[in-house]
Amino acid sequence: MKDHSLTLLGLHAHPSVFIENGELKNEFYSLLHDMKEFHIPFLLVSGHPTPTEEAQLSLVKSLSILADECQKNNIQLVYHNHDFEFANGYELFDRIIDNQNIGIALDIGWLYRANYPLDEFISKYTNQIKYFHIKDTTKKEWKELGTGTVDIVKAIATIESIAMEWWTVEQDDSVLPPFESANKSREFLTKLGY
Repeated sequence: MKDHSLTLLGLHAHPSVFIENGELKNEFYSLLHDMKEFHIPFLLVSGHPTPTEEAQLSLVKSLSILADECQKNNIQLVYHNHDFEFANGYELFDRIIDNQNIGIALDIGWLYRANYPLDEFISKYTNQIKYFHIKDTTKKEWKELGTGTVDIVKAIATIESIAMEWWTVEQDDSVLPPFESANKSREFLTKLGY
């Protein structure tokens, strides 16, 4: 990574990898040690569809335990959204941000698929958003930047209203080979001056 001037900024997993029945696993402490050694500032976690109130409360409790332990180690825990979190509107996010140690890693592609406006979400959770996944999509298919139905130019302008050092581009899958897909998105960003 040093040879290519690359930095690893975040790791991403489901909370169950690190916590079970309210107890932190040894794997979590091992991961924290490695993250500190490699100066990795973000731990992203995602849930699974949580249709029941009990499952949602259990997720929020687990996130709080993880976030508090991450905070002690100068690592920011962030929750990465999909579209299913919006089944009950903003309810899950309102519960998550009760703990100030939990940030949000906002994936704009999944937000778009959930039919929620980006500017509204940003306005509501500005202080908790720590990380962005910029992603283009249609309602059914992931696309390279500028080739889907998300207004990426407007989205980036909206995102840049939050003082943030960087954001990432994510491509879930593509009909193109990976390097060709990444290059297509890179070309789009280059035309925008990035």
